[in-house]
Amino acid sequence: MKQQRKIPFWAASVTLLVFLVLSAFLIIVLHAEPHIPMIVGVAIVGAVAMGYGASWEQIEDGMVEGMTKALSACVILMLIGLLIGSWINAGVVPCMIYYGIQMLSAENFLVGCLLLCAVVSMTLGSWGTAGTVGVALISIAHILGIPPALTAGAIISGAYFGDRVSPLTDMNNLLAAVTDTDIIAIIKKALPLNVAGLGATGVVFWLWGRSYQSGTMGTQVDQLVALLQEQFVLGPLCLIPLVLLLVCILAKVPAIPSIFAGIVSSAVFAVVGQHKSLESVVSCCFFGYTSDTGNQVIDSLLSTGGIESMQYSVSLALVAMMLGGVMEKTGIVDSFMEPLISKLRRKGDLSAVVVGSTLAVNVILPDSYVAMALPGRMFAPTYEKQGVSRLDLSLPLGSGAISFAPLIPWNACGVFMSTVLGVSTAAYAPYCFLNVIVPIGTAILGYWRGPKRKDSAAEQLDQMHSPT
Repeated sequence: MKQQRKIPFWAASVTLLVFLVLSAFLIIVLHAEPHIPMIVGVAIVGAVAMGYGASWEQIEDGMVEGMTKALSACVILMLIGLLIGSWINAGVVPCMIYYGIQMLSAENFLVGCLLLCAVVSMTLGSWGTAGTVGVALISIAHILGIPPALTAGAIISGAYFGDRVSPLTDMNNLLAAVTDTDIIAIIKKALPLNVAGLGATGVVFWLWGRSYQSGTMGTQVDQLVALLQEQFVLGPLCLIPLVLLLVCILAKVPAIPSIFAGIVSSAVFAVVGQHKSLESVVSCCFFGYTSDTGNQVIDSLLSTGGIESMQYSVSLALVAMMLGGVMEKTGIVDSFMEPLISKLRRKGDLSAVVVGSTLAVNVILPDSYVAMALPGRMFAPTYEKQGVSRLDLSLPLGSGAISFAPLIPWNACGVFMSTVLGVSTAAYAPYCFLNVIVPIGTAILGYWRGPKRKDSAAEQLDQMHSPT
């Protein structure tokens, strides 16, 4: 059987450059969804590899192997959609919003925005949080005379906290699939830095909020609270499914059984506590919850969830991992990375390069999914060869891919945030403190904790001079 020849560095570089240019054209100019450039990338990489002797069976095996690694994440993503729909139907998410809004005042508004969005993002993720709670908070900021750009910075900082430390967000599950590591281990790795960053950001916003006078939150907040009370029976008991999920996570129960516990408990509470029919419980599991109060903020806030809502993320995870599998199987990743990695001497160098690569992809291809999937699959074999755990890859990869995305005006995340919040990316970016602290802190920690790595020649020299 004919063997594939090794793809030279120049060919690998040109292939990746062509892929990046075409992807940028498709996403920026033609407004294509990221699935399309990923599929184009499979075709480009496959054609180059076949030019160097790769068989179609080899390429197909790479596609299948890549998608197989994403299946666990896809199952979790579908269960998360089911969980969110169930939690809204059971009053869990409305209760979180109900208590959060009532705790706000002018002085603590900014830090309240940060913390409320951080809590809600644990279930709804960054986009869901900004598109629902964030919209309401921006409206309240106008009433209080607090600058919208400053408020947007607090909202986005909080919204992206959940994307890094919650087992329920699509980004964290994609990160687990890309690095082939356990999602709970990823969260434990990321938690200290993100909590510290959230605390530092909270102090900044708390001090900033001291300059605003105390006052009522206006009739809009009263209306939101009244509408929530009309639709749901609200009280501390609504939070039982949330507490149960947290207990499962702390008890190191695997992600899927933990999510199932949250789903079952919320289904029971929806029937017993919210007096919902079994038919509505089952419908919310697939189609999500639909709110029809007539209030745009409340309806957009609560009309979400369900397995159906996760089909976009599931399909993107499969396509992204398919591309990564082909790149690995054909050896194009090794051909491109080996000359670059050979110049890196420490684990900290690897961490800094990964963070930098996520920023570059977020700018060039502009999508956080791509910024995570592409560098992740490129650097994963390198981490293994250098004797560094893939879990160590998850920290810089997740920190950079997730945090940088909303700070770039033409990135899909930046476009979404500026559109739903009504504030330009250039205006709010200087106030997204957490989104800057986390990736920079990750790069610094890589050098602080990263031991020096020696190449084989240096190790042989040490052995020659070591005492017998």
